[in-house]
This record gives sequence, C-alpha cells and structure tokens, in this order.
Amino acid sequence: MLDEWKYLIAGFLILDFLTVYLVIRYLRKRSKKNATQSPTLSSPGSSAEIKVNPLDHSSTLAYQEKFIFQGRSREEIFRFINNPKDYPKWRKGLKKVNILSSNPLAYEEMDGENIVINFQETQNQSPKLVIRIGKNSYLPAPMEIKFEGQQIQNSRTQKYDTTLIIAANITLAVLAKNAVIQQSAHWMFQKALKHWVKNFGEGLQEFLREGQN
Repeated sequence: MLDEWKYLIAGFLILDFLTVYLVIRYLRKRSKKNATQSPTLSSPGSSAEIKVNPLDHSSTLAYQEKFIFQGRSREEIFRFINNPKDYPKWRKGLKKVNILSSNPLAYEEMDGENIVINFQETQNQSPKLVIRIGKNSYLPAPMEIKFEGQQIQNSRTQKYDTTLIIAANITLAVLAKNAVIQQSAHWMFQKALKHWVKNFGEGLQEFLREGQN
C-alpha cells in the first residue's frame, strides 16, 4: 500500500512539473512573437487587476486601456466596432471573420494559427457601450469585452475627439492547488487579455491614422 502511495505522489509531482514547463514554454513563445511585431501607437490609462473571490477562490482577471481618436466622433468609431467583417483589415494576425447572426450580432474570429473564438453581443447595447462575450474550447471560461466611447468637442477645431475604453475580463476557477501553476496561469491569461485589447485598439488607431494621410 505504501509503495502505491509513493507512485501516486511521484505521478502528481511529475504532472505539476510538466504543467509548469508547458506554461513557461508558451509564455516564452508568446514573448518572442510579440517582440518581433512592429511598434504601434502608445495609449494612456492602461490598467490590469486580479480579484480573488474568497467564497469559491475563483480569480477574475481584467485588463483595460484607453485609446484616443482625435477628430473622430464616437459614432464613427462605433461604426468600425460594429462591423466585424472588416476587422482583418486592421487587426494584426486576424485572418477571417464569419458573421453568424445579425440580431443579436454573433460572429467567429479566426487567427493565423486557426484558433477560432465565437463572440456574441449582449442585449444591453447603446450608442456609448457595446458588450460582447467570447468563447472557445481553449478558454477555461467566457471572456467579456466592453467597448465604451466618450467624446468631447475640441474648442479649437470644433471637431469631436473620442476616447475609446476597451476592457476585457475572464473569471477562472481554481486551476490547481499548486501556487506556482496558479500564478503562471494568471500571468498567461493576463498577457492574453492585454494582447487582445492592445491589438484591437492600436490596430484601429493605426488604420485610421494611415487613412488620414
């Protein structure tokens, strides 16, 4: 009986080390990929946070960033947001978007590695706020994306400047009792949220900037 427990404990240790190795390998690969990408416009007001629910020990990971569009009204910016079919024109690494439904809006995104994420809008939409839920087999839980537009009229140009706030969050159940694995998982998904938000916001900034020239 003692020998069986030894083998069982050894198996769990090997599994833990293997998981840590795979997470570290993924993060290194992602870091190298991001490092090779060309720099884009910087944006102020970025923030990230992790909140732990003491009742079920789940963790909510969130990343938010503000993107400023000078001389663009909120209506113009949301016209781009509400047209997913054209996303591949200005989002780096996005290969194709298939529209699944128009009311409510539902679509699937496919990146260069053929990973598909299905998005669907919630019903509480407004000219200032759009909320979408993204799901796929690789995500441990649904990802919520919020687009909020704030505009102010420029007294000098009489045109509107719009600040687009993009916030992404995902709630993770306890993935492992091992603290190192849990922390690595948090870091990995936090990086994924940040990459998604920046890819969207900075891609649209650059696309509109090039269109003005």
